[in-house]
Amino acid sequence: MANPAVARARAVLRVLLLWFTCYVAGSLASVVALFATGRAGTPADELPVWVIGVSVTAMWGVYLVAFPRLLPFEQQQPAVTYRQWFSARDLYVGIPAGLLGQLVLVNL
Repeated sequence: MANPAVARARAVLRVLLLWFTCYVAGSLASVVALFATGRAGTPADELPVWVIGVSVTAMWGVYLVAFPRLLPFEQQQPAVTYRQWFSARDLYVGIPAGLLGQLVLVNL
């Protein structure tokens, strides 16, 4: 019989490795999007908001596509998983709150 502590440690390690892999892939997607806009050499404080938006969208796109597909404990299709994880309230409250946090609070 397997030790539950070892099994739990392996599961935690697997999820952390998954997160790190998605983080690296998302960062690379963000850089590719920055190059695609033609603003790769521009200092960060001089980037237009639309360029930052494209870059962040590319990064989060990787998370939204890859993470649910790769989670070790999810056996369903991502569309079913999204419906279980998110509700309509998340669209009307969560997205504006996230945008407000990213665009306003981070710049204070």
